[in-house]
Amino acid sequence: MESIIFELKIDDKNVELAYLRNHGLLFDKIRDILNISDSELTEISFEEYDILQKHRLKNDKS
Repeated sequence: MESIIFELKIDDKNVELAYLRNHGLLFDKIRDILNISDSELTEISFEEYDILQKHRLKNDKS
């Protein structure tokens, strides 16, 4: 299986998306819209996100 990692940046003015994100429902909504299963779209943990962010910042400084 091939993976693609993407980051969603949600403007606080978008109340519906912010609500879904804050209640852990955003990826459920995305899965519904794309009509795909849970295994086809997974959300990474905050810990995994922190690791990616640190790696990104490290590479940006190079």
